[in-house]
Amino acid sequence: MSYNALVAQILLSAPSDLDASHRRIVLDETRAWNADHGRVYGVHFSIVDWKDNAAAGTGEYAQGVLNEQIVEESDAAIVVFSDRMGTPTPSYPSGTAEEIDQLLTRGRDVAVLRNNCPRRVPENEEQIDQKEALEEYVQRSEERRVGKECRSRWSPY
Repeated sequence: MSYNALVAQILLSAPSDLDASHRRIVLDETRAWNADHGRVYGVHFSIVDWKDNAAAGTGEYAQGVLNEQIVEESDAAIVVFSDRMGTPTPSYPSGTAEEIDQLLTRGRDVAVLRNNCPRRVPENEEQIDQKEALEEYVQRSEERRVGKECRSRWSPY
């Protein structure tokens, strides 16, 4: 049976090292919340991310296209960091950092999760640099965000 609900668009933001199974957990848990509580509270959470909701486009830079397509329209974000800061954009240390700033600037809520599942130790200089850049960013942004650590029951390592 149909029902009226406010649909809130939630951006799932993460660098490319977010494991597909962890992404699936966010999507499945959101779907479960919608099924269990959406009708009662009259709210439905619609998760969007670059993998499923962005289309090919042109612009000054790739992140700018994503910002126009999905970030600017999002009501809030769930950000998951594992070991990578991500790919730099012209003004930010990564596309994920740019998304966070874009949403906070618009007064939107951003929840930042640190994935603490067991993972491989960084093996090369690029991986070590990424992890260090992430740690530095998290420290600098502590007062501007809601941050928690997460650990799922599943880990590939």
